[in-house]
Amino acid sequence: NQKEVKRLRYLGVTKVEIGVQTTDDKVQEITKRGHGLLAVRKATALLKDAGFKIGYHMMPNLPGSSVELDKRMVGDLFKGPGSSAYQPDYLKIYPCMVIAGTELSENYRRGEFKPYDDKILQEVLLAEMLSIPEWCRVDRVARDIPAPDIEAGSKISNIRQVLEDGLRKEGRTFRDIRSREIQNEIVDQYRFWLGRLKEAT
Repeated sequence: NQKEVKRLRYLGVTKVEIGVQTTDDKVQEITKRGHGLLAVRKATALLKDAGFKIGYHMMPNLPGSSVELDKRMVGDLFKGPGSSAYQPDYLKIYPCMVIAGTELSENYRRGEFKPYDDKILQEVLLAEMLSIPEWCRVDRVARDIPAPDIEAGSKISNIRQVLEDGLRKEGRTFRDIRSREIQNEIVDQYRFWLGRLKEAT
């Protein structure tokens, strides 16, 4: 709310991360997220109006989701109906993992939840990463949780590197900011251009 936004500004905060996780309200409810997409849109609008940089955490493979939904959910933040209410500046993408001692672990052991295998997960993450525009940064893909702590789910901690290597073999690359960083390259500053992106609908 506005009071909290003012408090954050007073404290010198410049960016805020929101646990969005999915673009499907039904999945939000199944996973007991505690808020829906309306709350995400309201918080995003308040934060943007106050000049904050905004990061979203997205989580494919949640209970109640599907491969099709997960492949398109990140792209839905940037293009298509209602996407203008989102448009995060950066993302962290954390595939859901089953950790012992959690309610999800109990569901998994009862056969009520089955995480994607590595092949399907890579297909999902590839589709998500390819849908991210040039002006957005992906800070992280997958949490670095120690493999022995993961009861079920992918244990590939460098999955972004795996995806990048696969694309590179095809002569392609992702378009997010991190994938296009200049790093140690020598560049001609006069080759840069300033453009204006078409507004999302």
